[in-house]
Amino acid sequence: MEVLWCNRDQDILDLTAVVKRATRARFSQNPRATKIRTLQLPCKRNREHHNPLPLLLLKSDLLNLESCEIPWFGVNTNRKVIERVVRKHCPKLKHLICPSFKDHELDGQGVNSFVYACTGLQSFTSNRFVDEEPVTEPRYILSALAACHSDTLEILELTECYQANSCDQQDILARCKRLKQFWIMNSSPGDYNIGIESTHILKEKWVCIELTKLGPTLNRFPEVDDVFAELEAAEEGAGDLGDWEEAERRLLAMASKNVYTQIGRLARLEVLVLSIGKGTYTQANQGDYAWDLTLSKGWLGEMAGLKSLKTLILRGDFWSRMGQAEVEFIHEHWPVLREISLSGNALQLSPQSPWRWLLNKRPQLRLDHEA
Repeated sequence: MEVLWCNRDQDILDLTAVVKRATRARFSQNPRATKIRTLQLPCKRNREHHNPLPLLLLKSDLLNLESCEIPWFGVNTNRKVIERVVRKHCPKLKHLICPSFKDHELDGQGVNSFVYACTGLQSFTSNRFVDEEPVTEPRYILSALAACHSDTLEILELTECYQANSCDQQDILARCKRLKQFWIMNSSPGDYNIGIESTHILKEKWVCIELTKLGPTLNRFPEVDDVFAELEAAEEGAGDLGDWEEAERRLLAMASKNVYTQIGRLARLEVLVLSIGKGTYTQANQGDYAWDLTLSKGWLGEMAGLKSLKTLILRGDFWSRMGQAEVEFIHEHWPVLREISLSGNALQLSPQSPWRWLLNKRPQLRLDHEA
């Protein structure tokens, strides 16, 4: 048995029977009996009960884990014990799946136990992810990933994400050199704290030049504790900082441009998906981003280096101000682009539309629109 993948609705007795059968096969000298490489346990939380099975299974001779969905261990389970067991018995564990926090109210400290215990983690994926403030552990989950696996992490994909701190996202992008996929998004609009702030991106360059898939949720309008200090650091003390409003305008303009400069350095990028952050303290709307991907008032020119780009998806109005100059730029600088998806406004493909011009130039191009 190479895979133990249990339905969430299975009860513990059913799972125990599976483990017993696997144990018998393991010790019956059956040449076809192999150790379990992929593991998913039922993840029902019961506040009144302890769940001993995950630790017992992790300690058993049945496992040679390479991939695992992090189980719920139950109340009062010592997180350091989990960390020691995983480190000792699962040395080949490289791929972690974090179950939904919203459905199962998982404990972030338990997830961190796996993150700390793994050596050379390559992927971390989750649906309905929440990176809640730690109580006893020193780090958030994403911060722990950046600190512990900066030399090996290749995939971070958080779909239907509810909370991912901006500074921790920047840590991933600025430290994980082998990162190939970065995806933090929610498919529906709402007040989710998942926007990566432009002022955080301004502080350090991204080192993940091997990225092939990038899906950030952008926040150009962060709260800045000390605008003057941030601007002075960004401009290296150059010139008069002006009044507070002028300093804030200069800081945010510089930070916004830097977002697209960082993206433009990713020469291997094949898929780019841009979304708009709408956190509770962010008053951004679609129109605030409408000029971003223009040549006259925005920063489209910063992304001329995306020669490998095949798919562009704009989940927000990044495009309504784009005209003939912009689509000619796309045609010239993104030679292998095959798919464009636009949302957030009405698209009119008149005979004079610049998008019609692009379609005529590239008959194989697929152009989709969602109002």
